[in-house]
Amino acid sequence: MGAYQPLLSDLSFLQPRVSGKLVWSFAKRNRIIGRADIGTTWVSDFDKLPSSLRFFAGGDQSVRGYALDKISPVDGEGNEGGGRHLVVGSLEYEYRLFEQWGLAAFVDSGDAFDDGLDMKTGVGIGVHWYSPIGPVRVDLGHALDRPPGDMIRLHLIIGPAL
Repeated sequence: MGAYQPLLSDLSFLQPRVSGKLVWSFAKRNRIIGRADIGTTWVSDFDKLPSSLRFFAGGDQSVRGYALDKISPVDGEGNEGGGRHLVVGSLEYEYRLFEQWGLAAFVDSGDAFDDGLDMKTGVGIGVHWYSPIGPVRVDLGHALDRPPGDMIRLHLIIGPAL
């Protein structure tokens, strides 16, 4: 993503981001899912970059155990202001109990930051139902690093995780 100031933009910036997911199935009922998301922002004046274009971590598709977008640098008013860089990784093990039901255990870790990387980690378990209209996942995540995490968070994910 990016913008160039001479072409009708208030600010020039470039924001490369790479995401990937690997699923490895083995021994018929077992699979391991790995996920990574890395990004950075190149901009001359980061303070002028709107918060909608900054990086945040936490939530169902990021670091479970933390609320959505609650991992980021804090601004002068105590609000999450978004970071210049993003690093998130996840590792999940799933065991298929039956054809349409599975149990999972996961560990997620990540940070949205400006200068110093301070990884936040969430761990948890989940129940997955492979319904006729797509997967339904119910995960319970526990934030190991507080603040900003809560003790246990419920994460409901409907549809394929892409």
